[in-house]
Amino acid sequence: NDGLASHLAQAVGARSLTIFAKLGGIFDDGKQLIECVDRNNIAQVRQIATSRSISATGRGGLISKVDASWDAASAGVNTRIAGVSRDMSGINATRFVVG
Repeated sequence: NDGLASHLAQAVGARSLTIFAKLGGIFDDGKQLIECVDRNNIAQVRQIATSRSISATGRGGLISKVDASWDAASAGVNTRIAGVSRDMSGINATRFVVG
């Protein structure tokens, strides 16, 4: 679903894409939110995401979200991974910035 969301956002020329995750964005090993992913830290973030377990439904987990987000951001879509909030604005967001 993450990859599909990324492809769809690109195909329709969406300005933004939010991929929701239970806890929100990406947290480092010290449990600090990584607020921005860019060319300087994408490799580190991918490593963190790869080391985390697959989702309970077995469909890719965090690495799927990171790869889909990076792909969309690389195509010019303002992309973030965030936790669900009551107003759907998102909490604990990690933004993806390319360029």
